[in-house]
Amino acid sequence: PRERPVPVHEQRRLGPAAFEELANELDLDGGSVREAAVNESHMSTVEADREQGRNMGVGGTPAVFVDGNQVRPTAEAIGSAIEAARSE
Repeated sequence: PRERPVPVHEQRRLGPAAFEELANELDLDGGSVREAAVNESHMSTVEADREQGRNMGVGGTPAVFVDGNQVRPTAEAIGSAIEAARSE
């Protein structure tokens, strides 16, 4: 299986065939994944999530939220935010 995310410079190759391959590597039903990509079966969910992110001030990835608050995507910042949320 793939050990790292797809590097930005390789993301152009992403598409139904690549999604199928990745799914197969994870012992998932690659054919169903490819079909969903071709048919854009989940596009409404993706668009709704994108809009929600924009409404929450997300300008790109990674974006991390703890208890509804956006925090810097570092282990230290996330850990501090979790501890602060727990103490409330």
